[in-house]
Amino acid sequence: MENEVPMDESNEMNGNVGAVNAPSQNYNGKPYQMLCSDDLVGNWFATLEEANNFYYAYAMWKRAVDEPSGRKRIRTPRKETRTDCRARLKVLYCTKKKQYVVRNFDTEHNHSLVPPSESHFLRSQRKCGAVDVAQVTVMQNVSIRTCHAYEYIVDRAGGYVNVGFMIKDLYNKLDDET
Repeated sequence: MENEVPMDESNEMNGNVGAVNAPSQNYNGKPYQMLCSDDLVGNWFATLEEANNFYYAYAMWKRAVDEPSGRKRIRTPRKETRTDCRARLKVLYCTKKKQYVVRNFDTEHNHSLVPPSESHFLRSQRKCGAVDVAQVTVMQNVSIRTCHAYEYIVDRAGGYVNVGFMIKDLYNKLDDET
């Protein structure tokens, strides 16, 4: 079984990595800015989630480095295009060791990356946690509307950027559970 995790649209993961905006991230003692394909090819991960978490952390670090915060991005309308970007982490499952081994690690992009200030709009970065869903469900049981419960979560998190999901994601998650 071979899995590819594209750099800028990684698989759904439970955000265990945390904020990765600091440029001092490392993998096996080597700073991310020094990593190359040879450093990872042949390395082992116990689970696919562990490999995904590494790649998610690397992608978040890469975004933070490539687009320094504080700069306002001016968007110009343009057509959606595919760039056939080769940046990815390929892992292969070894049945003997019951672990995943890195088969290929490409870091070069042929497009600009989403700045950290907009990364919360990427589908791969939006996750409704079980705690938030449970809290909204309890609030709904006492007649608090979902939109107001979402605003409470936004206030508690310190802003929309820190929530980790949009209100539509919350509605979808609540619909899935009923």
